[in-house]
Amino acid sequence: MASLFASLTLLGVAILALFPDAALLPGDARLSEKTALIFLAATFFVALWPSLQKRIIAHRDAATFLLLCAFFVIFHIADRAGPREGFALKFSSLPDDSFAISYALRLAILGALVSFPAWFKDGGPQRFVFAALLLVGFFGLGSFWFLTRFYPVGVTETLDPTPLPTLFLQILGFASIAALCRAVTASQKWMRFIFCGMPLVLLLVWAKLQLFPLPVEAEDAE
Repeated sequence: MASLFASLTLLGVAILALFPDAALLPGDARLSEKTALIFLAATFFVALWPSLQKRIIAHRDAATFLLLCAFFVIFHIADRAGPREGFALKFSSLPDDSFAISYALRLAILGALVSFPAWFKDGGPQRFVFAALLLVGFFGLGSFWFLTRFYPVGVTETLDPTPLPTLFLQILGFASIAALCRAVTASQKWMRFIFCGMPLVLLLVWAKLQLFPLPVEAEDAE
């Protein structure tokens, strides 16, 4: 059941990637993302070769890693789907700022919590992802502390902490995606289902970016 819920959650994230807002710039501004989607789609096409697919599915760590590569790109796009307004985090130290929680992030966190039994045990590459994300958070806090302590901006001003909540929301989102990918591979049935659908999902997201670019807002264009 946990693998089923994780599969549905990843499908929901992929659907959200089809509806980014105007912050996702069209054209060559996102060439790297479109190239990554095409490369990953080709990779999954090759992985569907019966003998190769059988080997990948038999090795859960390899299957988890392959899903991680694809869904990190998809989540990066889906996280821009909004909302720009709505449920947001507020911090007492930043009274004038709010940090919107995207639909993709909400969905990923909920899915990771529900599928906890399927990804928490038996190790896996997601553990290394968690460690790397924790290291990123540590360096983010450490660099902020160092700069505010030894490099004041002015006589009464200190370094703006606004980027920190955004950093930790991103860490939380990618950690949740890593957990979901591991949860899917707990069931060979749902692992095979996701693998068979991945080329189509990746090509649909690529087609959305390539064929239906969104208008660029003036503030984003700058």
